[in-house]
Amino acid sequence: MFKNLKHRILFKGNLKKHMRIMLALMLTGYLGVSMLFFCIVLQHRLIPYYRSVNEDALETAKISCEKVFENLSSLSKIIMFSDEITAYLTDNNSSHYAHTKEAIRYMYLCTNYYDKIDSVYVFKTNGEYVNINTSFGHVRVDRDKVKNTDWIKDITSLGGGYRVLTDKNGLFIRKDREFFTFIRAINDLETLRPIGVIAINCPLSLLESAVGDSEDLALFDSNGNVFFGEEFSKQFIGEHLSELVEGNDDGNVHALDKYSTATASIANSDLFLIKKMAISVVSQMQREIIWLLVILLILAVVFMYAMNMYMRIIVIRPLEKLSETMDKVKDGYMHRAGLTTQVDEINILKDSYNNMIIKINDLILELVEQEKVLAQSRLDVLVEQINPHFLYNTLETLGYMSLESDRKEVYEAIVSLGDFYRIFLNSGEEMTTVELELEMIQNYLKLQKLRYDDLFEDYYDINPRVLNIHIPKLILQPLVENSLYHGLRKKDEKGVIRITADFEDNNLALTIYDSGIGMTEEEIEKVIHTDTGGFGLYKTLQRLSYLYKSENLYRIESVKGEFFKITLLLPYDKC
Repeated sequence: MFKNLKHRILFKGNLKKHMRIMLALMLTGYLGVSMLFFCIVLQHRLIPYYRSVNEDALETAKISCEKVFENLSSLSKIIMFSDEITAYLTDNNSSHYAHTKEAIRYMYLCTNYYDKIDSVYVFKTNGEYVNINTSFGHVRVDRDKVKNTDWIKDITSLGGGYRVLTDKNGLFIRKDREFFTFIRAINDLETLRPIGVIAINCPLSLLESAVGDSEDLALFDSNGNVFFGEEFSKQFIGEHLSELVEGNDDGNVHALDKYSTATASIANSDLFLIKKMAISVVSQMQREIIWLLVILLILAVVFMYAMNMYMRIIVIRPLEKLSETMDKVKDGYMHRAGLTTQVDEINILKDSYNNMIIKINDLILELVEQEKVLAQSRLDVLVEQINPHFLYNTLETLGYMSLESDRKEVYEAIVSLGDFYRIFLNSGEEMTTVELELEMIQNYLKLQKLRYDDLFEDYYDINPRVLNIHIPKLILQPLVENSLYHGLRKKDEKGVIRITADFEDNNLALTIYDSGIGMTEEEIEKVIHTDTGGFGLYKTLQRLSYLYKSENLYRIESVKGEFFKITLLLPYDKC
């Protein structure tokens, strides 16, 4: 129902309605494209502004995170440069627990002044370690990984610098919350050779509180692990990780969102901060711009109105006049259109219409002539019907039979004559069935045998399914008569007439065969294309061609001196 309603609204109606719809669509498209272009330009002009704001806010968050690391760096220096820690690291006898106790005591003493520290570990270069855990939670070490001292070599290769790792590094484990590890090498103050490593574990919430409560800020590492931030940030980081980590993010607006983004890496770590800010075009539009859009809208409406008037004068009015002329054809007004226009296409349409009118008039005259020919053909049929020669000859034969034959044979001959004329006349009907046509042929040949007893024998091969099909009346009798008079009678021997009715492809095939004198191809061409004055092939084929609107309705086979065979191929769907 909705589809039909849409079809009536958009597609049904006169040219004026379609012009209005077209102009409305053009105006809508113009405004839509203009607004889209305007928004794109404005967005590109806003991006530098939003990016600058993003970078300033991001720099502040970055400094806050690095400030946390600097505080941890200060704490690590206090611990690692103490005599207690140095004594523990330089004591190669692991059985001396005094240095271990002093190191643990000193680490507790130092961490009392720092909040939110989960644990502190001090490792020797051989993998041995001492540690403390605060009341905030327990972080344990992966002992298998600690035994492999390659990680200590990686840390000591940094010299005196520190490194910040996330809990994804696998060295430390805590299941209840995420944390990060501040780690650095401890060097001997005299030899400057590495003697150990210090690791301080802190919850990631320490960094989150440092940057403040910002929903549009996220922290992630180089592997794409997001530690805090909303769903947008997680999705965005997953899609653009390589660009963000490699520093290729240029802050542009991305296809799936309308945001300006900025990214910064935190020094001495594999951590990154990303900040987004929604770009709002409407909020940045000024009053002057709004007035400019209103003026553009007014100019567009004026332009569309002028275009509508131009199209109405140049196109619509000439077409309306041509349409009025065409409508008069329904009332029998078959005159040509006489409008004048400067549009070439309308002139072509007008000329095509005028040529069509001329051809229609010619076709009407041709149809009138064809009706005349058909009427003459029908008249010829009637003339043949009332031609008394056949009746006189038959009555003369019946007279001789009444003197020489018994009464039963005379009676049967009279019945055959009556049946023949009953079907022959058929109340003036033009159509008959195959069954009645064949019955008439049988009666006709039965009467002819009374005159030409030893001249021929007739045979019939009829498909019962064709008997009720309607065909034009008197299309077989003239062909049978030709076979008798122009084929068999001119041959000095007894012949055969065989009549066949069946289906062939999509046609009804009616075949008349006689074993008479036959015809050459030249004689056949002459007979079927020339009216020889008798009721024969020419008029029958002309009549069928007119009734069925086709020329390919027959097939003729003949051998001179042996036989003649004609097959009528009548379209079954038109029978």
